[in-house]
Amino acid sequence: EKANTIINRLMDERNLSSLGLLIVDELHMLGDAQRGAVVDAVLSKLRYAQAGTRIVGMSATLDNIQELCS
Repeated sequence: EKANTIINRLMDERNLSSLGLLIVDELHMLGDAQRGAVVDAVLSKLRYAQAGTRIVGMSATLDNIQELCS
């Protein structure tokens, strides 16, 4: 949720290009019924608005890695 606020603020200030790397811890939360939609929205928004930003995801329990890569 905090990342969503930061991304929105950077977009409002037209300063999203200053973000070169986003590290997402607990990436397995994408599959969570409550928080997954927020994580997905943040990542999708960033990929659309600033395609050059690198996204690094970390998770000790991610079990659908092939699906995530596609």
